[in-house]
Amino acid sequence: MNSNLNEDGDLTEVFHNDQIYFYYSNQTKIGYLRINSFSPNGTKEGFIDYVDKMVWTFDKLHKHNGTKLIIDVRSNKGGYSTLSSLTLQFISGNTIYPIFGSYDTRHSPIHDELFDAGLLDPINHLEYLTQKLEKKWYNPGLNRTFTSQIPTDNQKQNKNKNKNGDAFNHTYSNRYTVNIFENEKEFDSIYDRLKTSPSYALDQQHLLFLTDGLCEGSCSVFLKQAQEQHIGKIIGLGIDPSKKINSNGRVKQISQTAPYFDVGSSAGGQQSSSEYINEKKNLKSKKKWKSIPPPFPRYGSHVSWTVQEIFSYKNETKNTPLEFLVNPPDLIHQYFPDPVDEFEITRIQKLFNVITPAFDICAPWEVQKKSSCQPEGGIRMDFAVYGNPCDPTTQQFDDSQCVFSYCQYGYYLSPETGNCTIIPKEYQDHFVVTPILIIILVAFCVVSVIIIIIAVVLIVLLVQRFRRRSSYQPINGQF
Repeated sequence: MNSNLNEDGDLTEVFHNDQIYFYYSNQTKIGYLRINSFSPNGTKEGFIDYVDKMVWTFDKLHKHNGTKLIIDVRSNKGGYSTLSSLTLQFISGNTIYPIFGSYDTRHSPIHDELFDAGLLDPINHLEYLTQKLEKKWYNPGLNRTFTSQIPTDNQKQNKNKNKNGDAFNHTYSNRYTVNIFENEKEFDSIYDRLKTSPSYALDQQHLLFLTDGLCEGSCSVFLKQAQEQHIGKIIGLGIDPSKKINSNGRVKQISQTAPYFDVGSSAGGQQSSSEYINEKKNLKSKKKWKSIPPPFPRYGSHVSWTVQEIFSYKNETKNTPLEFLVNPPDLIHQYFPDPVDEFEITRIQKLFNVITPAFDICAPWEVQKKSSCQPEGGIRMDFAVYGNPCDPTTQQFDDSQCVFSYCQYGYYLSPETGNCTIIPKEYQDHFVVTPILIIILVAFCVVSVIIIIIAVVLIVLLVQRFRRRSSYQPINGQF
């Protein structure tokens, strides 16, 4: 370990790269993992380095007898969707499923114009339909196209006009329930190390996530799924919308732009923004744009939104995109960063000292694992972890009760059966050969061989018959 200690504590940098910084406090036995981005430099070496550092985080934490980990994703602008999702799978000890949820591509006049101009990637329907799909979550839906009165440039060129008068089919989906991360498959062999559990995984009582609400895109999906799957507590740093102040004897709310604190923003697999569309608009200045609005008159103002919206992973809200679900943090710390580098180690140490007591406060959903407790009725589910639930009033665990907490590593709670079910390894592959598929393939091959043999036999018999008939032909019309 390096020796750059500071006066406020013993938080020490262990290693870092452009995306990941890992610190450790020997006094508290707590690690501090800062993830700046889920976007390595786009090279194979960058992805290998990211995965190495993520794996080393847990190895180093165990080596130095660390028992808890803080994961800081403040101002993380996202990046590769697969990398963020598999990072959460690794951190959770392989307890989340499905990793890849369903998504749609938002339809709007702006997106139509961008697609017409070749500035928005079309969706390859055939590619998604030919993927191997697993379980209900992965069944392909119907009516994946929609119609519009305005044909796209591509359709004008291809004369792809349907029978509904002036209505045209567009190559957008209203919803896909498939693995949307095929475009990252070149890094699959590198991702394999994140698809297994750390040798020393941490449970929900030993993980804290930090956010300032500016965790965007795939980072927002990362945090919202962490909350939905109860991977660990999330602490928001910023203005608490429920906080009241006393001003001259009058109690009032703290003024802010929104009445809530969401752990992330623009949760989705692909984002767009007013800056992006106006930048692209300027590249095609001769084109007559109908739906693209002008830029904001005030410099620095912009708005962003998702193009590919990922749906909630919870069974109760699976039909709602994450972007439209407000996920408030479990705790909010009134925090106003210094007007300098807030990620400089001395400032991280100050923040570290303030938030570490949150490990000793339970969230309403939290359950403290206790192997000896017996649930009401005395019946325990197989492969399940039970424990004492949190009492929201005292913010401490109630040892007089015993409830289900989560499924053991490698299992997930099936919404269909309500039981802990083994996470299938097949979903990690692009194509899965199941026993039924093997039987079908074998049967097809057997039938094909039989047909070929019959065809060969018939040809041989026909040839022999033709030769016999030829030997009895008359010569010069006489026998």
